[in-house]
Amino acid sequence: NKDSILIGNSAGDSTMGNSGSRNILLGKESGKLIENGNDNILVGNSTGIALVDNINNILVGNSAGEKLVNNDSVMIGYNSGYNSTKQNLFLGTYSGYNMTGVNNIILGNNLLNISNISALVDKNINNNIFIGNDAGIESDGNDNVCIGEGSGILDTGSRSVSIGNYTTSNNKYSSKDITLQTTGYNVNVGYLAGKELISGTRSINIGAGAGQKNNQDDNICIGYKTGNSVTGTKNIFFGNNSGENTNGNNNIGIGINTLVGLVDDTTIASDNVSIGYQAGMHIKSNNNICIGTDSISKYTIFTLLNFKGTT
Repeated sequence: NKDSILIGNSAGDSTMGNSGSRNILLGKESGKLIENGNDNILVGNSTGIALVDNINNILVGNSAGEKLVNNDSVMIGYNSGYNSTKQNLFLGTYSGYNMTGVNNIILGNNLLNISNISALVDKNINNNIFIGNDAGIESDGNDNVCIGEGSGILDTGSRSVSIGNYTTSNNKYSSKDITLQTTGYNVNVGYLAGKELISGTRSINIGAGAGQKNNQDDNICIGYKTGNSVTGTKNIFFGNNSGENTNGNNNIGIGINTLVGLVDDTTIASDNVSIGYQAGMHIKSNNNICIGTDSISKYTIFTLLNFKGTT
């Protein structure tokens, strides 16, 4: 027992006369069975009481990692990882309480079952990331990412991504439902996506700069700078720069540079459908259908005007 700190009744009892070193054990019976384990930090009564020759664990909170018999785990919170025996990262009250698998990351409190926590069925699942209170606590799958309160709580599949409160929760939160509201319900993913979308509602912006300067409702912009400065509502743009600088409503642009407007041009162009590379680019009228590369774009318009001038 070298370079260790032991404080509390029976804390690190078994390290005496053994080679375990550099351990910090604070709390009644914390690390009481450690003999040759090194570099463990245990803070709280009954933390890590099953560790013997294990190393590099950080357990903080009464009974955190109480049954742990592995290395390199982090369990922080009251009863965090209580039934866990393997390497995991848990943060929150009762976080990972019933997780017996390995390589899981759980950040959030286990609150839904707090009144009857011992009744939780152990889950031997692996390689999951659960972020949010109660996220994934009763799920059965592996390799899932669930982000949001209660997200993935009843998910039985594997290799899924669920983002948002109560996603894949089935009937666990029966009182939760979509309610009518004048702002919110937006999805923004990517650098500067939906940057100015602070009071609009039901819009989806995915991609760097997608919908960056739009604060309207019901737009879908997917791709680099799609709908970047669109001013209208109910537009759908798919493809890099599609719908950038467009003024108008009810437009559909699919393809790179479709329905791109001119900077500082305030002309309204609504109810257009453009499909294809640069289709409908710089269009300034309504109710058009443009299908094909450069169809009804600044390039084809220039060509038509030039042809007319030579006849």
